[in-house]
Amino acid sequence: MSTHDHQPNYQPRHSHYIDGEYYEDRHGSAMRILYPATGEEIAHLHEATPQVIDLALEGALRAQEDWSNRPAPERGRILVRAAQI
Repeated sequence: MSTHDHQPNYQPRHSHYIDGEYYEDRHGSAMRILYPATGEEIAHLHEATPQVIDLALEGALRAQEDWSNRPAPERGRILVRAAQI
């Protein structure tokens, strides 16, 4: 069996993950998701609309405020742990 014999078969329920929540907005253009090893289609998702981008930006701004209020040693520990994953 070659490394290309196994193809994922995964269709996410939502196109976006914003501020810790899955979010679907079917108003964006449909996208075909291709498996790079074979070029076969494995999922359909929707592009982000301006409204989805605004939601993501609002979530990112809230997260940045929380992050900046954490002490530097704690932020360092989190980054080191993330690098280990």
